[in-house]
Amino acid sequence: MSTMNRKTGQQQTLRFPDDPLSFHAADRDTVALKMARLMRVASLLYEAVLTGTATTKRDIFYKDAKLFKEQRVVDKIIDDMVASAGLKRADFHVCASAKGLVASRSLRIHLHSGEELSMSSGLAVLIPPAERIHRIEAVNGVSFVLIVEKDAVFNTLCGARLLEETGIGTGVMITGKGYPDLATVQFVSRLGQDYPDAIICALVDGDPHGIEILSTYTFGSQASSFSHDHMSLSLRNRLKWLGVRISELHDLGISYNSLLPLKERDAVKAMAMLRNRPDMPETWRRELCVMLHLNKKAEIEIVQGEWIDEGDVEDVGKNRLVSYIVERLKREL
Repeated sequence: MSTMNRKTGQQQTLRFPDDPLSFHAADRDTVALKMARLMRVASLLYEAVLTGTATTKRDIFYKDAKLFKEQRVVDKIIDDMVASAGLKRADFHVCASAKGLVASRSLRIHLHSGEELSMSSGLAVLIPPAERIHRIEAVNGVSFVLIVEKDAVFNTLCGARLLEETGIGTGVMITGKGYPDLATVQFVSRLGQDYPDAIICALVDGDPHGIEILSTYTFGSQASSFSHDHMSLSLRNRLKWLGVRISELHDLGISYNSLLPLKERDAVKAMAMLRNRPDMPETWRRELCVMLHLNKKAEIEIVQGEWIDEGDVEDVGKNRLVSYIVERLKREL
């Protein structure tokens, strides 16, 4: 049985039974296990299509957790099978589990079920799967969409009421809680289509992982290069990098001595991105080179931490980060 690898596009073949003399018993057991897992997932997807029942990858995992052992096993099988069929997850009634969050003063999400999801500048809701969304309504339009890498920073900005700041218009704030899932990427893409004049920008860590997350939104996920679900979702030149950049920290009065050391895996990732991302903007490449040269990286939190000098530490830190973001948003608007 052959399936397409969603990342490379190459065919991967499982043969069972095979020549018993060609490999050891342990190898035969491994192939049998892989085949059993693949057939089990196929049967569950077939059942979902026949009954018209929506399911998630997590649901499928728990249908036979002892067989699958790990969630990532199910994830890969489903993604490869969907890519092999040249279809989308929704065609198999597989919905993305809710992960990302969205906050806004004026946004309303209307679902096909008739339910309406309301939010505020300080209260976020989970981003629903694209197939559940009927329409998105913004009472006062959308001036900007801010993607925040970390949910901890996202929650800080919600608490600081960033979206209520004057001079930046009506905004939408989103977090994919690190590397974004499909539902989050689809939601950002839809906002971009529905509100073509809105500025879309991202706040990520000044490290290789932050730039890779930026690349995922900008160019698409390399791990899903042959996935039809991810096609036409990349933002390309529409996405602006708001911060944090290693090269700007000196002008902010932040000492390089307060930065975190670059770990070996960070350096490996930076080198791989420089080598494998020929479409990466030159400014991004320079930031990666600065990281490698200094052997340092910066997290978003350093902006709110380094400028604190007196008063309530938490409140001052929030205000500093908000000021940093507002200043840069005004440059883009």
